[in-house]
Amino acid sequence: MTPGHPEFPSSEHNTPGIEATTGPLGAGIGNAVGMAAAAKLAAAKYNTKEHTILNHHVIALCGDGCLQEGVAFEAASYAGHDGLDNLIVIYDANDVTLDKMADFTQSEDHAARFAAIGWNTLTIDGHDFGAIDEALLKAKSLKNGKPSIIIAKTIIGKGIPEVEGTNAAHGEAGVAFQKTSREHLGLPADDLWYISDETKTLFQERKSALKIEYDEYMKTFAAWKSANPELAAEFEMAKSGKTPSAVEILSGIPEYDSTKNVATVLTELLSAMSFNFLSTSRTSSCRPRMSSFILSISTDRASRASLVSSFIACSQGQCFSLDQVSSLYLEDTVREL
Repeated sequence: MTPGHPEFPSSEHNTPGIEATTGPLGAGIGNAVGMAAAAKLAAAKYNTKEHTILNHHVIALCGDGCLQEGVAFEAASYAGHDGLDNLIVIYDANDVTLDKMADFTQSEDHAARFAAIGWNTLTIDGHDFGAIDEALLKAKSLKNGKPSIIIAKTIIGKGIPEVEGTNAAHGEAGVAFQKTSREHLGLPADDLWYISDETKTLFQERKSALKIEYDEYMKTFAAWKSANPELAAEFEMAKSGKTPSAVEILSGIPEYDSTKNVATVLTELLSAMSFNFLSTSRTSSCRPRMSSFILSISTDRASRASLVSSFIACSQGQCFSLDQVSSLYLEDTVREL
């Protein structure tokens, strides 16, 4: 993935270390919340009293434009409600959007709004590297059942006096001043990709320190696998992204009395067989309705077969309405006739 706004992943532009990126503003907040929820689910399932193999934080970056989108606060509200304290959002609060200064279209208090939906809020000078580090450490240490947002106050285009602090710095307006901006920042004017020796040394030392932590983690992971072979097998399947086939799911569905309501039983069965997937608001709302519909139309296996594939697609986020599912069933019935 590439940093910024690309709408598709490309092997030509992938950047190591970037987990995900989005085109539509606000969608990245949803990505981060989903990752944090999945991490909580995985930790609850795979960690044991003897071994902790999953305890990481999910960190996302966003800007003013991201928080102007309704989807961002829908996701943020869920994160606060569900207590995702493994989520940290760093908000680059430079008061600028693409075409205008942010105060042209908004006047809300972001700290108050996030606090109201159950988040920890920390406000810092976004140009102070020490403050950023301290804020991240504090956010990670707050085990109070709340996600955290670090509101980093920054000046867009800092070091380019011609556009500094204005929306003109958002986009290509600063390109003409790139040489002088490097001079203002004390960097070589003609070296586009300058990395100081101090920075190189810092990363080399950090790499060595992390290697020691990594080796210790792998020892813990190996001990966990040895002590929990069944969980380890499920964990490997989850990482592979595989899901049971329609045939496998059908073989696990017993015959039921058509006069009894067994939707919940089927939902639990299918959820157990697809344990790698976390239901979102879309899938959790459609799963019971679809499972009920699969059973209500017929009690024999053959006529349910086509609908199971639709259910699998639903469990992976491709949610169908009952009308669409009915249409699929009727089309298959017509073909059989």
